[in-house]
Amino acid sequence: MASNVYSRDDDEEDHCVNIKSVVERVIYDTPAPVRPKMLAVAAIDFGTTFSGVAYSFVGDYERQPLQIDAKVWQSTKGTGVMSHKTPTCLLLTSNKSFEAFGYDAEDQYAELAEENAHYGYRYFKNFKMLLHTDEGLKRDAEIKDEQGHALPAMLVFTECIKYLRDETMKTLKTKGDLIRANEVRWVITMPAIWGDSAKQFMREAAEQAGIERFQLVIALEPEAASIFTKEQLSQRKFNEDGTAFLAPYDPGTKYMVVDLGGGTVDITIRQVLEDRTLREVHQATGGAWGGMGVNANFLAFISELVGDNVLSELRLNHKADYLELERSIEMKKRHLEGDRQGRIMIPLPAALMEVYADLNNGAKLTNKLTFESKHPGKVDIQRGHLRIDKELVAGFFKPAVDNIVKHLREDLLTLPEASDLVDIILVGGFADSKIIKETITKVFSTKCVVVPKEAGLAVLKGAVLYGQNPNVVKERISKFTYGTRSYRHFLEGYDSPEKETYIDGQKYCGDCFGKIAEVGMSYMLGEGQDIELSPVRGELTRMCVDIYKSTAKEPVYVTDKGCSYLGRINVDMPNTSLGKKRSAKVRITFGDTELICEGIDEGTGKRSREVLDTLSSTTSTERRLQSPSCTMNKQ
Repeated sequence: MASNVYSRDDDEEDHCVNIKSVVERVIYDTPAPVRPKMLAVAAIDFGTTFSGVAYSFVGDYERQPLQIDAKVWQSTKGTGVMSHKTPTCLLLTSNKSFEAFGYDAEDQYAELAEENAHYGYRYFKNFKMLLHTDEGLKRDAEIKDEQGHALPAMLVFTECIKYLRDETMKTLKTKGDLIRANEVRWVITMPAIWGDSAKQFMREAAEQAGIERFQLVIALEPEAASIFTKEQLSQRKFNEDGTAFLAPYDPGTKYMVVDLGGGTVDITIRQVLEDRTLREVHQATGGAWGGMGVNANFLAFISELVGDNVLSELRLNHKADYLELERSIEMKKRHLEGDRQGRIMIPLPAALMEVYADLNNGAKLTNKLTFESKHPGKVDIQRGHLRIDKELVAGFFKPAVDNIVKHLREDLLTLPEASDLVDIILVGGFADSKIIKETITKVFSTKCVVVPKEAGLAVLKGAVLYGQNPNVVKERISKFTYGTRSYRHFLEGYDSPEKETYIDGQKYCGDCFGKIAEVGMSYMLGEGQDIELSPVRGELTRMCVDIYKSTAKEPVYVTDKGCSYLGRINVDMPNTSLGKKRSAKVRITFGDTELICEGIDEGTGKRSREVLDTLSSTTSTERRLQSPSCTMNKQ
């Protein structure tokens, strides 16, 4: 296979390189960079609604892998809230400097609002879902705060990660004063269904937060949970005399992990290998069906009862009371314990009753629910608590539950790879919901549905385990087909006339998709492709390759439906003494949690970790219009 690549750098100077060949799949054995010895692993579970940190020391892991400590968070404002997770909320001052995170950010902003002193402060919550829409994500993306003012998203993510990093280091130093920041391997979790741009965005934010590139590992959330559950769970087996005993999963055992988070539901199928490592059986799937939707339905129902204007007034001018209501809903969502009539009780802030009376000529909310309710006999107020019939509450969960069940039933459990699944394991904060567990257990009665101990911490603690042994997952499935934009000889009667172009007087077909990895294919850890390059012009000091992705297995053109521009890899070759008689390789590894790119100058043997820049503001169309990027002669 031979091809020519034409591209432009940021100075709009034409650069031309020759793709000599795309080497067959190979497992690389490249020398690891020299790194300081890691004494500890710390994981940051950066969630949509809640975040947490956990850590373990290398010595403890070698003796007892599950000896993992998770930080306990507590509001400093005396609300009594304590948890292993803290809300993913950030408060910045008017000059964009850090003020508070988590429970403290919630409480301080509510207090400022009560005093009408919150104007100018920047308060952010539920912003992680910006990364869910991976297509079009750029480095200069912005997020709006609660008052509608925009700030760079990179700044918001960086400040959050920096705070979580600093808090973890404080905790680690209480365990061993001599530990240094560069002796900690950091792990940040991300949904497996998110794309390459989201991973790069999070990595760059982490680096700006003070985490060195070589110290940072990206863990996929359901994968981390699968590692934790493999260590924690056992299977029931029987001796010859019929007595039962518990044993670790046998090699060959397949199990499904359903990570039920606040924003997304992430699902993966894993298989235990002979050496107790794991392989991915099917690429991760899921959707935006997390617990946030249930909270929103709760609030929408209350808004229907009291009036949009009442709830809006509470949110805008009684922040502390609105925050109390939100926290009560979050607790009830997880633990739906009703009264003797089976009604779910939610404490109502006194301010809500007062605001209702003020905006309704002194009328009482209790009277409205008794005599004017759209749900007679199913909703009332008793001793300051809103009592809601359990069937109505179940309806708040229905959209999320229906989407999850439909996806499991129609898209996953019908797969041949899933025919011999042993367990369906529910993890994540949303897994604590009784309705979720009961529904999935009932619908999939032929499977063993398990909610393990510490289900809400499975991702966080699994991320620590992954950081201690990143080789625990030996095989992963490619989410996309990857390739280069290439040009080859025009095939009359086959190629679209609009793709016809001329280079040096010869007719070529443009915008061809030169495949280097295929969606659904399994790749071993360290496995990928080499792309061999050589410069067309002797004075070139940089060679560039544009990478595209597709949801199809065999895309023909980079403009096909399902194809999109991913990013560019630049390989520097500053020594031009050999002119065009130089060559280099771009090495792309597909078997890790991220695409790993390495440039190799074959003349000097110099290796460099290259960045596949997926966050550039340059669009795919702009790239294509600059100049041809690649010509390819298929053999």
